[in-house]
Amino acid sequence: MNQEEFSNQLENAYKEALKQADLIVANAEQLKLATEAELSEAKKIRMNAELEAEKMVHEYFNLRQEQFMAAALTELLRNLTRNHLEDGKSIDEIKNWLKVNESFIIDIKTILERVAMIRSKNAEALEMEGNPKVTYENKGRGGNVCFQNDKTRFNLWWEFAGGDALVILDIPTEKQWVARTNISLEDRKKVIIFIAEQIIKDQMSGSGTYIVGENVITFYK
Repeated sequence: MNQEEFSNQLENAYKEALKQADLIVANAEQLKLATEAELSEAKKIRMNAELEAEKMVHEYFNLRQEQFMAAALTELLRNLTRNHLEDGKSIDEIKNWLKVNESFIIDIKTILERVAMIRSKNAEALEMEGNPKVTYENKGRGGNVCFQNDKTRFNLWWEFAGGDALVILDIPTEKQWVARTNISLEDRKKVIIFIAEQIIKDQMSGSGTYIVGENVITFYK
């Protein structure tokens, strides 16, 4: 190969390299534009999604606002009706004062009578021998309830609850009962009811309720 042929090949290779470089630059520019377009579209989609979500939230609360207000009003009327019934007011008086249906009052009255019946049965447990007494020890959001009589003394841990419940009180299971309390298993139910009723009387102004579980008593308004 002479000098002229070598020069021509080198020039052709250089020109081809320039073409490839121009092609790469053009492709890169197209890729950049495509990427920018995709990012812009993604931003639009995200913005639309956020606006749609906000719209859905507003629509939900606007649609439910009437229901929320009705539920709050119903709860208020329930509490007022219960208070009037507990104060001895008649159904006709309450109906005229609160402008509620008679069936609404009767339903609440039925529940109160059912609770009173249970409470009267439990009252038998309050007539216990041995000078039983319940005292309390507060430690912030918890503490101890102490039961004692002429023969024994033991503590039960309590703490504030969440939701509709006010307080939960730890009680020994049947297997733990005798060892922890030194009281016979036959008297377990009577002692538990005595403690629960005394707590209602002393700490909840006599107007609370409770549910006895296997190892806990849960107190409610």
